[in-house]
Amino acid sequence: MDFYANMGSLLEGLGKRIGLDLAAPDLSDDYFGLAVDKSGVLNMLLQPQRRTCVLHREFSRDTACLPTDDAAELARRLAFLLGANVMLLGTGGAALGYDETSGTLSLSMSYNVPEEVQEGDREAFADAVEAFLESFARWSDHMEQAPGTGENMTGMIRV
Repeated sequence: MDFYANMGSLLEGLGKRIGLDLAAPDLSDDYFGLAVDKSGVLNMLLQPQRRTCVLHREFSRDTACLPTDDAAELARRLAFLLGANVMLLGTGGAALGYDETSGTLSLSMSYNVPEEVQEGDREAFADAVEAFLESFARWSDHMEQAPGTGENMTGMIRV
């Protein structure tokens, strides 16, 4: 089956889980955005050549833990976030990223789109999206508890 048809089928299953009609979604420009709360959008970047969908969400700039004028402190905070990416344990299978130009901190996760959607694939995709959003919420809440310090984030990494 076609990549876009499969992605549409996965999104339709997600829609059923969350109570939205996502049948025949507009997947133009290899992008699909889904408002998940009052302040944000879950971006889904489609890569048909790799048969993947990248889930991506940016943290609010005013709550991100990185802004500081102290270069040593910034290095310490970035090292901590990089450590959370080790084996993706601290991020629930996603990866934290930082864009130095914009000062944006984000969370991303790749999802492999099956070549043929089988029974259970829709639920698996909805589970993956739900887990991604839960991980994002944990990190976001944690950053808001300690803006500018990163001190409380050590509890986010559990092995």
